[in-house]
Amino acid sequence: MKTHVRLPAILCTCIFIAVFVALALGLHALFPQLGQAVLSAPSGPYPTDADEALWVWIDEAWHRDLAHRTTTILQRRPWWNGEVILFTYEDSFPSAVGDGQQCVLSWVLVEPSDLEPGWGVIASGNKEVVHWHADQNIPIPTNGVYTFWLSDRYDRLGRMLNVIYGTWADPLDAPETVQLVLIDQTVDVPLEPENHSFLYLSGERLVEKRPQIQWGCASPDGSHCGIPVRTDEPRATPEPPVFAGEIRYDGLTVDWLTGDVIPLTLGKRDPTDPFAPGWLYTPSHVYWGLSWRVVSPPTADWHVFVQLYDESGTVAIQSEITADWPTQPCPVDEYDPAKCAIVTEIEWEFPADFPPGLYTIVVGLYDAETGEQASVTSPPDAVFPVTMGQVWVASDSD
Repeated sequence: MKTHVRLPAILCTCIFIAVFVALALGLHALFPQLGQAVLSAPSGPYPTDADEALWVWIDEAWHRDLAHRTTTILQRRPWWNGEVILFTYEDSFPSAVGDGQQCVLSWVLVEPSDLEPGWGVIASGNKEVVHWHADQNIPIPTNGVYTFWLSDRYDRLGRMLNVIYGTWADPLDAPETVQLVLIDQTVDVPLEPENHSFLYLSGERLVEKRPQIQWGCASPDGSHCGIPVRTDEPRATPEPPVFAGEIRYDGLTVDWLTGDVIPLTLGKRDPTDPFAPGWLYTPSHVYWGLSWRVVSPPTADWHVFVQLYDESGTVAIQSEITADWPTQPCPVDEYDPAKCAIVTEIEWEFPADFPPGLYTIVVGLYDAETGEQASVTSPPDAVFPVTMGQVWVASDSD
């Protein structure tokens, strides 16, 4: 008799436990912890207003992109009365929209809304970590660190919010500290990145402070390992000047932080400001070059001229170079500098009595037969000759 009474009780207990476990697992899957992946966006109810704002935002993006999305929350940081959430998402696109895959590192700032009940996404930033085709295995880095990205944004009340974020492919080689190094200070940050990711929030603009991530490493000279921080703002690739539609200047240098073109200069640069003129001390002997690429077969005997103007507009130094231009342009998909590009070399002497001051470097082409300068056909707003940069000249005794 006792046996018949216990069996239903045991069965009821087992059923209750199974239901409880199933509910617990369901809720756990619905609201993932840090570093746990979840397919697309879970439906409510949500544990917090911040979660609701995040998942509604992701759900809208998921439907808009027509992709199968897997989202992993990496870190969460408070920001005033809101929250910054760092996460990755992996998309698998159907063949109708490209049949590819991507992994994207992203963050959002969620805050209460003044206009309607609930929270919303006030600011966001993201950077595609890697692309790969659907028929290939997902590439997994085996060493090193991904580049860190900087977002320059504002919150709901107009307060500046700068976000530095990145992911580690592997743990670092057991350094004691990881530092965010700025021009005027060094900020210590925790060693262990959460879920192989890094997130730093600041209420000041950090672009001018030239941030870098550094840590100690076992190099023979005791130097530090470092990773530059780059902007995540979408920027168009700067268009180099093209002379006569035939010869393109191929020596543009783009700043890794801002994406802007760094002006050409001579001498020493200011390490805190790559856009400032360089400094050249007299006496000096300067040997440098300009890179060029043939866009279309040259129709004239183009010579290169390089001039240095003082502040009054007077030419202080001038060089004219006969260029041996290649006859064929560079193929778009097969760039071979030996066949379609050249470097014109310039040699300037700055004696001890060279007048000090700010000088401007100007570059152009001219037709050796007619003496006419080649017009700048690209970019559209360029003028000729082209001002490439400036340099301060000073006496070595100053």
